[in-house]
Amino acid sequence: MADHAAAPLAASETSLAPSAGAGALEAVPAGGQLTAGASSTAVADLPPPPPPASPDKRIIVSEVNLRSPSAVIADERYPAGEMPADFPTGNFSSWSEHGGVVPSVREWSTNPLNSQGGAFGVFSDGQSGKPCSEHGAIKRIRCSHAGKVGSSKNATNCQWAVHYEQFQSTDGDVGFTLLNGMFQHNHPLKTAPEELLADASTRRIPENYAIVAKDMASKGGRSIASINDFLKSMAAADGIAVSWTYEQLRSKYGASVQAKAFDMTEVDKFLRERVPACQPCGA
Repeated sequence: MADHAAAPLAASETSLAPSAGAGALEAVPAGGQLTAGASSTAVADLPPPPPPASPDKRIIVSEVNLRSPSAVIADERYPAGEMPADFPTGNFSSWSEHGGVVPSVREWSTNPLNSQGGAFGVFSDGQSGKPCSEHGAIKRIRCSHAGKVGSSKNATNCQWAVHYEQFQSTDGDVGFTLLNGMFQHNHPLKTAPEELLADASTRRIPENYAIVAKDMASKGGRSIASINDFLKSMAAADGIAVSWTYEQLRSKYGASVQAKAFDMTEVDKFLRERVPACQPCGA
């Protein structure tokens, strides 16, 4: 009878067969693991893996019924009609504070160069939709020509109006974003400087100009006349219409003018940053 080949070793016997790594196998303590080519240092001797990162500890308090900005925008029940391309839609962190909805819309509407083709005044008449089970508070801004004809000097029953809804984002931030709007007017818009000055509802001091005026009055002690002249020179350099009056400046900054020697430090710094030094002729 032919000789039979030796039966293969069982798995347990193979792992215990004498080999170059046998000594290392014997050195592994109970519970340790040995990998191919491992040295006599056991895996059990290595430092433990770092603990998983702790989750965000911030607690987001969900406001009742507030939708996310994307949900407000996607609400097809309230479409915005023919919205100008550069109209400020949001998101805004506040309603009437600096950089909020009302200042931003007014900045746009009183600029004769806006994409609607002219300037007009606006006003906020507060809440037009109370919070309910489907949405948060809704607030409205209207054209200054709203109202029944004859009810005021400028009233033409203009239907221009925009509505902003209060939202809450997924990270907990609360603010306002545009819900809908009616962007047609039934009256001419202001485009000439004299028209802007004649209409009290469009009179404004641009935000960056207001900062300069405040510094000139409070830090430099400049008179209202000199502040007005300086702002007009800025407007001419920027190619924009003068949209404020001397009376506005006096009302806003007159009390800030200090009876002290005029200090041009801040104004000189501003001018150096605004107008680079000219290259000498022939350079």
